[in-house]
Amino acid sequence: MIISCVKWGNKFTHKHVNRLYDMCVKYIDDIHFVCHTEDPTGLYPNIQIKELDLNLDLEKWWWKLTLFNEYHWPQSKKDTHLFFDLDVVIQDNFVSLLDHVKQDKLTMVKAYWKSYDLDYPDMNNNSSVMAWSGDLSYLWRKFTKDPEYYLIKYNGIDGFLTHECKSYIKTFPKGLIYSRLFGVDKKNCFEPIDDNQPDKLFFREDYTICIFNGWRREKYPTGEYWLDDDAYQGMEYCWQSEWIIKNHSGIDRNLWSALWECSISGGDVNHFLDSISPNQYESKVWLINTIEKFTQVNDIQRIQLYGGWFAHPITTIIQAAFPKIEWIENIDLDDEALHVCRLINKDVPFDLSTYNRNVIEKGDRDYDVDLVINTSSEHMPPLPVLIHNKEYRTMADNTARRPCMFAIQSNNMFHVKDHINCVNNEDELVNMCQFTKLLYKGSLDMPNGYKRFMVIGYV
Repeated sequence: MIISCVKWGNKFTHKHVNRLYDMCVKYIDDIHFVCHTEDPTGLYPNIQIKELDLNLDLEKWWWKLTLFNEYHWPQSKKDTHLFFDLDVVIQDNFVSLLDHVKQDKLTMVKAYWKSYDLDYPDMNNNSSVMAWSGDLSYLWRKFTKDPEYYLIKYNGIDGFLTHECKSYIKTFPKGLIYSRLFGVDKKNCFEPIDDNQPDKLFFREDYTICIFNGWRREKYPTGEYWLDDDAYQGMEYCWQSEWIIKNHSGIDRNLWSALWECSISGGDVNHFLDSISPNQYESKVWLINTIEKFTQVNDIQRIQLYGGWFAHPITTIIQAAFPKIEWIENIDLDDEALHVCRLINKDVPFDLSTYNRNVIEKGDRDYDVDLVINTSSEHMPPLPVLIHNKEYRTMADNTARRPCMFAIQSNNMFHVKDHINCVNNEDELVNMCQFTKLLYKGSLDMPNGYKRFMVIGYV
């Protein structure tokens, strides 16, 4: 069996090739691994290099078609082949993929997650994983008859293979391969509409392959990515040995990574250290401990953080107090803080979503939120302004589900420049929040001589 990949340009590096190799050798000892590339720098010495013919002047995924050029790569017609994109994660023994190889046919991924009707030239096939045996030189010959025409007509080789080479194509069955971004099937999927963002990334441990179709693909007009490197977090076990993943430093690795990221990316380490100071920790414990007195712990499952910043240590405190947590949304304007938030909370056993937007903006899941936490309301307008256009469950709804609870903290540090909404006492904070039902009000003395105030209630 020959396993091959293609690396062209600067989207992927030698690290991606070596990582794919590491995933493959977990299941196959004597491996024939080939990388088609114009730049073999940094690749493992036991990876066979096949140089790309740059005279072809191709780009991106179109280079994958050269695997079927019998003159440039005669091996294409010999043995059985598996091809993997470099953003593929192999989760389990993949040898069973060969059971679906048919002589002189190309087996591709089927996009079972596409729940909408397909309009030409859209297609249900995906070339992130391909398998074949025998002579498929027709695919290359077909393309080279009029390459400029096909390059303009199709956005990639998936459309070309599906619509121009239909009789040569078959697909892997359901249950083997899924998409990290787009989903598993029609019931578990994400449809990118108007550059929206998925609520969560898909993970199916029982599947063999996870494809990252969408990795480093830009969203327009923002220039953001659908998937970036943080989407790989939690999947390192697929290419790393178990002993590598363990913590050998004696320091929590996620915490250390967050501190390091702050120091090298221009972030403020002092602000991060302040976020985990004894005062900040005590105020979070006070908040969660008080909430427990007014609700059943199993009733708190979905939480929003207003200006949650690094969301640490609040997430670990929440995890300890509320065992049924399904998801937490951290909404903050500081994109660098959200990046650190994802680093430090990558191992939490629930969905942690980060949103770089103003908390005033309406969210898709507002009505499902059980608890809103705002520990920095001194930086924001009053609560009624923040939720004016949002749809939370209220006392007036009178539904079987209890209304959304709001826990708001502020302080009397009026001298701080960006504090626009401080209060002198908890009663001022109560008046500012305009709760329909007040559950709690109180204050906490801080070591710096100032006070932190907190109110909890329903709107």
